[in-house]
Amino acid sequence: MAEKPIDFVLDDTHTTAGISVFDNEPDIALGLKLPITADGTYFDQEYISIKQVRHNIMNLILTLKNERIMQPTLGTNIYSMMFEQDDGTMSVRIEDSIRETLSIWLPFVNLDSLEVLTEGGDGLQTNRNVFHISLTFSLQQDPTMLETVSFKMSGPEL
Repeated sequence: MAEKPIDFVLDDTHTTAGISVFDNEPDIALGLKLPITADGTYFDQEYISIKQVRHNIMNLILTLKNERIMQPTLGTNIYSMMFEQDDGTMSVRIEDSIRETLSIWLPFVNLDSLEVLTEGGDGLQTNRNVFHISLTFSLQQDPTMLETVSFKMSGPEL
């Protein structure tokens, strides 16, 4: 007879089933919270899986390829793209780089939406080397719980 998975509470509003989840176990930290801060004696730690994956995605996207010794394919090419001429395909190339990197390094993440927008409030895209990147994701373990990562990247001012 199959054993029923244990229900773990991820936060006040979400629950998921599965025996491999360590969420909200007070003695099992999954990683460090970003930005890194300390409470006096220890760095602040993350205890919820999807929140830790959010930090991992941020670190992965902001890591340059060839930056990590012995792992030259870890990361994206976004920073090098910031210094290239934008021929109108820059947003698509950034999207492709993020999708490829996530599929290789975090295959357990479902990418639900990915938006790369060029800055330019007047509709003329006056500052085309500033990109707003927003992605919504879930874990394969629980595709109903969504989390969002948003940030802004900019190249040199022209």
